Amino acid sequence: MEDRTTFDLHVRLKKFGTNERLAEEERSERRRRSDLDQAEEQQRSMIERRSKDGATESEENIGEGARWERDELLEAQAHIWNHMAAFVNSMSLKCAIQLGIPNAIHRHGSNPMPLSLLVSSLHLHPTKTQSLYRLMRLLTHSGFFVLQKEDEEEEEGYMLTKSSRLLVEDNPCSVTPLIHALLHPKLVEPWQFFSALFQTDDGVPVFKTAHGMPFWEYMENNPKDGEIFNAGMASDARLVMSLLLEKHKYVFEGIESLVDVGGGTGTVAKAISKVFPQIECTSFDLPQVVANLNHNNPPNFKYVEGDMFKHIPSADAILLKVKSHFISIYCLLNIIGGFTY
Repeated sequence: MEDRTTFDLHVRLKKFGTNERLAEEERSERRRRSDLDQAEEQQRSMIERRSKDGATESEENIGEGARWERDELLEAQAHIWNHMAAFVNSMSLKCAIQLGIPNAIHRHGSNPMPLSLLVSSLHLHPTKTQSLYRLMRLLTHSGFFVLQKEDEEEEEGYMLTKSSRLLVEDNPCSVTPLIHALLHPKLVEPWQFFSALFQTDDGVPVFKTAHGMPFWEYMENNPKDGEIFNAGMASDARLVMSLLLEKHKYVFEGIESLVDVGGGTGTVAKAISKVFPQIECTSFDLPQVVANLNHNNPPNFKYVEGDMFKHIPSADAILLKVKSHFISIYCLLNIIGGFTY
């Protein structure tokens, strides 16, 4: 009986131990699964968080990019506007000269000229004061005038700048005639036909397209316009020669004869002939330009008619005047065809 009882006890203990191990294993499995579930949950949370952060960052980048794009578009639009409305600057300058604004401020003296005095000096109706103010604001911004006042109690007024002093009529170096010439309606109108120069193969200059005849023929048939153009070229030449003969006389040393090709009314050649009486100076240009100009000339100066594309008189020196800031005008009108004849 004792052996049987001992056996049954052993079996029950063995089963209990087995159940305990199974229970422990089951608890371990549950813990493992719980840990896995927790890890998976953390991983999902992290992925969702990263995804959200990434979307936010992407949205911020897109927003920043959109802002940059907007800024660039506005800059592009402003660039277009500046070129599209560039003619306003030229015509405002021409308007100032036609009204006599530089002359009026110059006559006013060394003190700033108030707007009210400028209106009366130009003999404008008082209702035009606001319009004149806007014009002066633009020209001041462009550097032609400066707004000043002597003290706090006085009214602000306008003063000339270095640029506008060259627009005063009694200035020997005034370039006012040049502005009248280059902004003359007959010279501005051909630009409306500029594209036709590239779209046709007939080689017709834009000036002829606009006016029905080449440039020099037009000037010959319209002497008043020709005088305006010649006066403009002469005014530009006077400014250049005043500096050249003052600072660079040495370039004419050893020269006995000189031909100014396209010399116009002879402003340059005459200036050289007066400073260097030993040089025989010739102003060479088209017949319609130099006709009837042989009077009151220095003894060492003369006009010669001709076509530079056919023949140029011989001389020790040939003078051709092309200034750097005129290159665009001469290239587009002279070389391309606007001034060909």
